[in-house]
Amino acid sequence: MKPASFNLFIRAMTAVGLVTVLFIGVGFIQPRMARANVPPSACSATPLFTNGTFVTGIGNGAGGADTSSPVSPDTGFGYLADPTRTQTTPDGVNRARLADDFTVTGNGWRPSAITLYAYQISSTTTSPITGVVNLRLWNGPPGDGGTVIAGPVDGTIISNQWTNVYRVPANDLLQTGRPIMAVTIQWPFGNASLLPGTYWLEWGIAGDPALLGPWTPPTNAAAGDNARQLNLTGGDPGTWAPRADYSSGRVVGLPFVICGDSIPTPQITSLSPSSATVGGSTFTLIVNGSGFINGSGSDRSIVYWNGSPRPTTFVSSTQLTAAIDADDIATTGTVNVTVVNPGNVTSNAATFTIENPAPTLTSMSPTTATAGGAGVTLTVTGTNFVSGSVVRWNGSDRPTTFGSATTLQASIPASDLATA
Repeated sequence: MKPASFNLFIRAMTAVGLVTVLFIGVGFIQPRMARANVPPSACSATPLFTNGTFVTGIGNGAGGADTSSPVSPDTGFGYLADPTRTQTTPDGVNRARLADDFTVTGNGWRPSAITLYAYQISSTTTSPITGVVNLRLWNGPPGDGGTVIAGPVDGTIISNQWTNVYRVPANDLLQTGRPIMAVTIQWPFGNASLLPGTYWLEWGIAGDPALLGPWTPPTNAAAGDNARQLNLTGGDPGTWAPRADYSSGRVVGLPFVICGDSIPTPQITSLSPSSATVGGSTFTLIVNGSGFINGSGSDRSIVYWNGSPRPTTFVSSTQLTAAIDADDIATTGTVNVTVVNPGNVTSNAATFTIENPAPTLTSMSPTTATAGGAGVTLTVTGTNFVSGSVVRWNGSDRPTTFGSATTLQASIPASDLATA
């Protein structure tokens, strides 16, 4: 970082440059459209979340590189993200970690990676960043009512490369001593879903001990920026405070990108089998559809049987299997089968039918009667009789008594025997 005298000099130079722009229409700084942070190379092309922008000049840096420059030189450069060693900074924060917030939308997210941004002074375009450390996930502002819900944990780096952007002062776009690196790590908090809401990501970055930093550049200033910094100068546990700009006092935002997938709404297209015979044994139900999620514990797709979860195995995003007990098909009727994703995101209902078995008749007693005689009790022998089975006489129900799965008795009135 530069001493205060250097900042005063830069402010003066900026004023001259701006006057030149006003009076002759050509200045030292060519205004260019900002664009989003460099997409993380190890993630999807469409991130779940991008926290602001930091590229302010396209191709206007040294060698045609992009530039990330303050609105004016007095806004400083970046903010210390190294919690491991003591370094000199303009505001006396000598060891630090950073944090900023993000909001999960829709049904929720299943993050897979995070890209963070950092640079070290006088580095080359080969990344000097060696680690992302002390990551934590908070459910509110760190040091101001938030609670740690995951971590601390160190990140596993899967991509670590120059962004083609230099962090430069506004009036010296050709500086090359601060190449910004995009450091992508695997999502460090397990294969867990994030339900809708606002969270805070805390991180530290380690780098080459021979160089100053690592520093994280701010995003382009926007209303609502609210980054925080954990000042570890006095040792653990440190002190949290809003991360304000070195000179203006304006709280900044910090760039990071989260990649992964949104939690889908599952859909069921078919069941196999779609019916079973009452009183049957345990079987495996195949559920076909889309939007199914693999995971562990409750953080996965689960098959529900009339609103109760059943042991579920993930086969693919389009197929699940569930273990259905004999008790689940002990009575006839219909069952609603649904799939529930993390966050209680529930599919359409598919109908499963529990049917009585088809009865068979093997014999009856008596097999004859005298026309005009009195009514008789007919004993019917066979298989698959159930409580509620009815004997029909020439297609008409007769009063029936259930004896067993193989025996029924029916009352045959004299009127049924009136004619030979």
